[in-house]
Amino acid sequence: MVGDIQQFDVCVVCALPEETRAFLEVVEQQCKVTFEQSISSRYHSNYRFTTIKNGIGEPLNLHVSWLSHYGPLEMTLHLSRVLDEYQPRIAIMTGICAGDIQRVQLGDLVVAERTFTYDNGKFTLDEHGRSIHEHNATTYQLNANILQFLRLFDDWETLIVDLDRPPSPPEIRLQQHEVRCHISAMASGNAVRADNPFEDVQAPVRDAVAIDMEGAAFGLVMSRHSQTHWLIVKGVCDYADRTKNDVYHSYAARASALYALSFIQAYVTEQRMPGNSGKGSIEAKTTLALQPQASPSKEVQNIQPSRTQTAIQELPLAASLSQALSWVTLPSIQRLRPHQHRRLVGGIMVALVALFLSTIPGIWSSHYNPTTKLKQQPPLIRTVIGTPRPGHPIGVITEYPIPTPNAQPDSITLGPDGNLWFTEDHTAKIGRITRQGQITEFLQMASGSNPSSIIVGPDHNIWILENGSDKIARVTPQGQITEFPLPPGCNPIGVAFGKDGNLWFTEFQTNKIGRMNISGKITGEFPIPTPNSGAAAITQGPDGNLWFTENPGNMIGKITTGL
Repeated sequence: MVGDIQQFDVCVVCALPEETRAFLEVVEQQCKVTFEQSISSRYHSNYRFTTIKNGIGEPLNLHVSWLSHYGPLEMTLHLSRVLDEYQPRIAIMTGICAGDIQRVQLGDLVVAERTFTYDNGKFTLDEHGRSIHEHNATTYQLNANILQFLRLFDDWETLIVDLDRPPSPPEIRLQQHEVRCHISAMASGNAVRADNPFEDVQAPVRDAVAIDMEGAAFGLVMSRHSQTHWLIVKGVCDYADRTKNDVYHSYAARASALYALSFIQAYVTEQRMPGNSGKGSIEAKTTLALQPQASPSKEVQNIQPSRTQTAIQELPLAASLSQALSWVTLPSIQRLRPHQHRRLVGGIMVALVALFLSTIPGIWSSHYNPTTKLKQQPPLIRTVIGTPRPGHPIGVITEYPIPTPNAQPDSITLGPDGNLWFTEDHTAKIGRITRQGQITEFLQMASGSNPSSIIVGPDHNIWILENGSDKIARVTPQGQITEFPLPPGCNPIGVAFGKDGNLWFTEFQTNKIGRMNISGKITGEFPIPTPNSGAAAITQGPDGNLWFTENPGNMIGKITTGL
């Protein structure tokens, strides 16, 4: 199985470490989650990640990163890489800013209705030798639908009221009011200011109430990614004048983090901001090949108590595809061993994989010949396909021997650490291989467990199906393993995560589709209408449902998730 690159729903970028720490702490405290560390597989930069729920219970994968140095150029480079690699639904910047003392108070929030660079343009001298700034500002506008939503958005207020607000410095003689949110223009410059610059700042855009250094660069990059939404929210920590100090830094950073989190949970939903369902989806392409016959479909409703409705639908294979795959058969319904389910799943998937190979720049796969005695070490194969570049010919294959003889590698996926993880069916090991081909067999599972299918979950852990012991194992990127028992005798074959954040698996022997949450608890088993259907491979479809194969039943099944 080839794993999809992990997609994030929300990417949060902060300019300063203190802004990042504030956001991480706020999310962990409010959502009762823990962030994990990881490294970009493409650019090798550090980030933190976790999964939270939005206001209606949908899981959201959250990516948090920060700049190595503050400033607009660094923001442009960093954010461009984040968007290029992860393609989130929305990108958000949170942190601190300076505010106009005539319009805001310390601790207030500013949401950028638009951003611009205030020190662009031309400087000349007038007839008296005085410097004249001829402004040339380009503004980057917040999405109109988000702007409309924010006009009446107040979920953040109950969260911020609990923050301990520091007193205003003695040199600032202002009566504090409750924290307010100003949806207005935010200006950006190339230097930290402590000289009360707002007269010059407001010359090109008169309603600018705050300044920072990176907001306009953020807006510029987002304007080049029109399919991704964005938001900038910052807390006022000083007035960019001689009273500038760090007293309000922590409060302003935490206040903006709370606003950003409440916005994410309220606004980032499948209805308002659909996820990227078509990325890397074999299902979308196989739909063209698997046309249902005129016979009516069979459905069965969820027999387990649930708040949502789950149904299984089976679609007969088109005659032509059925004939093409007629060699993929089993003599009878029995407990499949790994070398048998490889033929079952692999035989069906050959025709499906052919439909999307041309869209993938490189494929890593494992191979095993059950008709040989495997006297040689089974290698991993890397096949490079696509349009060749100069010095990069097409079709070059490089094989990397596995250290343990007769390991029988079964399944492989791209891990959250940027390495490829694979299962060794015969030796019950989990291996990891770098893109340079360095293999580490670092995890030994119980003898006879037959680890087979391996995938990455929304929690950024590795999930492994143990065909021989009726278990599913969860492995952290650091190698910590936890095993969860499945119904005895179920003979699990395929496993996939659904859009609901649950793990769905096929039970070949007991003729059911099972569901497990990421805590390892089985939350449902759903009988398949056709007796002895032989449910095997399973994957998430572009419609958010789970699609699976039935080998003896000669069907393609679909099970709904209730979303």
